[in-house]
Amino acid sequence: MIFLQVSLRKYHSRLLRQTRKIGTSTTPLRQPEKAERLIVGYSTRQHLLLDLDKSHSTHSTIRLIKMIQKDWPCVGDCLISESSWDGFHCIFDDKLSWFKIMEICRVLQGLKILNRDYIKVRTFREDLTVRVSSIDRGEEKSEAPIPKIMLLSPDSPDKPQTLTCSEMIQDYLDGTHVGFSGICDYLLALSAFRPLSSLTVQIL
Repeated sequence: MIFLQVSLRKYHSRLLRQTRKIGTSTTPLRQPEKAERLIVGYSTRQHLLLDLDKSHSTHSTIRLIKMIQKDWPCVGDCLISESSWDGFHCIFDDKLSWFKIMEICRVLQGLKILNRDYIKVRTFREDLTVRVSSIDRGEEKSEAPIPKIMLLSPDSPDKPQTLTCSEMIQDYLDGTHVGFSGICDYLLALSAFRPLSSLTVQIL
């Protein structure tokens, strides 16, 4: 197990040192063959992810994220992506322990934001997952999620009012992004299914 972890860490470091042009054929993250038949997700056990359904409006989602950032500043910045069926994916930036992630999820369950079955599945799997691919199952169709809004944590340095996804990823790959970024890891996975070079994220 230790050998496997060391090997994966070396592979991840080597991968990040490669030059990547986001949204072009030189990007090493590519769609799998027959991707239209698959639903591909981004999974992590080191960052908080939320998959909110259509009962949440943009306004209520922003209010929820700000509440989480206030009560748990350790989660860091949050990227909100618009997913299928008017839902939202919320990707938090800072690295957390799995214990802390489940603590937050259980509080959200108590507030009826997450359901009990979801908590049971995540506890069994010990990871969180959000979709990054499109869906095409006859009548059930949806494009890959679209990054829309970045909510800064209260202790974040000042940033411009808008930021392109490519800029965020390039800063990360250049080593200018401080810390281990869950948002950039998510965007790198999403870039295999949605070109990000022209997408601009609103900063709030």
